[in-house]
Amino acid sequence: MPAVLLARLGVDERAQGKGLGRHLLSDAIRRIASVGSDIGIEVVVCHAYDEQAAAFYARYGFTAFVTNHLHLFMPMKTVIATVNATQ
Repeated sequence: MPAVLLARLGVDERAQGKGLGRHLLSDAIRRIASVGSDIGIEVVVCHAYDEQAAAFYARYGFTAFVTNHLHLFMPMKTVIATVNATQ
């Protein structure tokens, strides 16, 4: 299945809590949505660093894999719907 793997998005601890992570993820999702259908992407996958990071991704619509809760995914249909809802 064609997928995009998001590398770990990170914000320095001193800058956390200011919305930077949300903006980084939002930008990545918008970029993926803009090219996804052209290159046949079916799903976006991310590997969270820890429980806190997994919870962050889950807040923005990612679902944990049953086999590893630190690995999460978002189907392209959800990616596109998310982008369309924020425009």
